[in-house]
Amino acid sequence: MANLRPSKRQPLAMLLLFAVVLCWCPARPLSGEAPRKPQTVELTIDFGDGFQYRYTKLVWHDDMTVLDVLKQARQHRHPLRFEFRGEGARAFVTSIGRVKNEGARGSNWIFRVGGKLGDRSCGIYPVRAGEKVLWSFQRYP
Repeated sequence: MANLRPSKRQPLAMLLLFAVVLCWCPARPLSGEAPRKPQTVELTIDFGDGFQYRYTKLVWHDDMTVLDVLKQARQHRHPLRFEFRGEGARAFVTSIGRVKNEGARGSNWIFRVGGKLGDRSCGIYPVRAGEKVLWSFQRYP
């Protein structure tokens, strides 16, 4: 006849099995709770002559920067063409949509986030979910 007494290892084995199942099962919303939609940001490119590009639902991610928003638009079904040099605090956009910066005496690409003029590189300027990023071709204000 089999020994029906529980072993000392049984509780540990059950705990391990529970942990494995918990890790492998996909997270599901609680009943009545709608699945979470991806958070987004909006990007507008204003060429200063009445013409604009607008991307209204770019997917936001943690630690996103203004440069990351442009890179997201580059991957869109209608890709944004732009050029930049450098990374991080040294990132600098040189052209958008084949329109190049004109230098100190002309119009250049300038960004705003939530209406606030950028005060540092687009490569480190943070963007939060739901924010609107505007790049405009104009003289520096």
